[in-house]
Amino acid sequence: MMVAVQGLGRMDVDLSHRDREFLALSDSESLRYQAENEFDLADRFTLSYLWVLGAYELVRALDERATISTTTFSDSQRSKLLEAKRRFERIRMPLAKFEPSRRHRATDSRVAFPVMHQSKGISWRVAPDAYVTREDLSHELRVLLGELSARGA
Repeated sequence: MMVAVQGLGRMDVDLSHRDREFLALSDSESLRYQAENEFDLADRFTLSYLWVLGAYELVRALDERATISTTTFSDSQRSKLLEAKRRFERIRMPLAKFEPSRRHRATDSRVAFPVMHQSKGISWRVAPDAYVTREDLSHELRVLLGELSARGA
C-alpha cells in the first residue's frame, strides 16, 4: 500500500503546484496560457480524475480492513475512514460509473462536470449547488493518513 500512497502523494504535489501557478495568472495571462498550452488543462483534469479514483481505492481498502479487523483501528479511526469514504464516493461514482452516489441520488447529477474553482483549482460540479474540489479531498486524505500513522495503524 505504501507505493500507492507515495505515488498519490507525488501526483498530489504536482497537481497542487500546477493549479496554484494557473490560479495566480491574470485573466489575460490565463487565456494566453490556455491558447499556448492547449492540452495542459485537459491533462490536469484527467490526472485529477485518476488521482480521485486511486485515492478512493486507498480509502476503500483501509475502510474494508477496519471493518474486517476491529482491533486494527480505533473506533474513532474507523469512523473517520467511513466519513472519508463517503465523501470520496460522492465524486467517484459520477466519475467512474456515470451515476450519482447512493447517498446523493436525489440531488446529484449522473455526471461530474469539470470546473476550475477560483481559489482551489480542479473541481467537479456534482449538483447545481454542490462542488467537490480535489484540493479538499487531498487535504482530507492527508489529515486522515496522518492520524492513522500517528496512532500506529
